[in-house]
Amino acid sequence: MMAKVKNIILNHEQIEKLYEIAQHFKDIKQFEIETDHSSGIGTSVRVKFDLFDNKDTTVDITDVKDW
Repeated sequence: MMAKVKNIILNHEQIEKLYEIAQHFKDIKQFEIETDHSSGIGTSVRVKFDLFDNKDTTVDITDVKDW
């Protein structure tokens, strides 16, 4: 059975935030992008990574200007 592909749409500002995070935390090897649709307004986008413990750090990169 093939896994279902999930697309995540990011705008330029969100890509820039991802780049800033990656540049600031150069020792982090992997970042997880998490989306959440529970607000009812728009998609929340968060970046999670292991700073000290497993997925202990979360940065919200949600762009709310179009909400």
